[in-house]
Amino acid sequence: MSGKKRGFWTDLQERFVERAQGFVAQVFKQPRRRQAAPPLPPRSMPCELYLTMGWNSLKLFPMGPIDDFRFFQRGGVSLSHEVEFLARLDEKDLGSENYSPYGMFKLGVDSGERLPSLETDHELWATMNEVYGLPSLPNVHALASHGFQAFDPRYGDLTSGENSIEPPQSAKAYVRGNWRHYSYADVLEILRAEMSTPQRIAWMEVAFQDPPPAGEIVHRYYLDRRKTAWLVRHHWSDGKRIYEAQTNAEALDFCIASGHFSRMVTRPAALAA
Repeated sequence: MSGKKRGFWTDLQERFVERAQGFVAQVFKQPRRRQAAPPLPPRSMPCELYLTMGWNSLKLFPMGPIDDFRFFQRGGVSLSHEVEFLARLDEKDLGSENYSPYGMFKLGVDSGERLPSLETDHELWATMNEVYGLPSLPNVHALASHGFQAFDPRYGDLTSGENSIEPPQSAKAYVRGNWRHYSYADVLEILRAEMSTPQRIAWMEVAFQDPPPAGEIVHRYYLDRRKTAWLVRHHWSDGKRIYEAQTNAEALDFCIASGHFSRMVTRPAALAA
């Protein structure tokens, strides 16, 4: 056999072996296993965040470390509500009423979105299975150390709407993964690392499947690591919609023009990253 023919068959064999190895590597590739999600560096809120109401300012979130699994819930929401204004109280103004505009929620149907469906999020489930070996996620109640409460202006004090998911300090695992058990704290770190803010909110909102009583609306407020506020509006007949707070210059000007901030205010600089 000539050298030219031997070269042809050698090249053909090498290409076949290369493709076969690629196929085997793709089909039988080692899973990207991870024992637990690496903890994300803490982020801090440089001010207290309030909801501006006609008769009072309701504190939604404190100054300090941001907790992705903290939320504020309130009932007795007006059926005609279209806009909500958020105010900030900086450290130098603590103990006073020197509120500055932070942003607003526009509550029209065109402004919000339906909550994302985790059940149909194939990419999320592929990550949970391949990286962590988790075939399912726990119900939010399984990770909450106590029941949830709501503030209602018709009755109740101003702090009654504060809620957070704080799993008990225990080595007990909530579920057996494909290659290990995960503690309650591990699960929250995984959700914090792998889920977007709307996905985390959707997971927490599973705890509130029952609609409010007829004629009632409930609002739940969330704050993410980007210092962005979110609102889930739970309508007794229309279901849930999620809204992201608008904090741009136009939104702040609209807040000031609303009359809720009657004193002269200076638009705050962009929040530190």
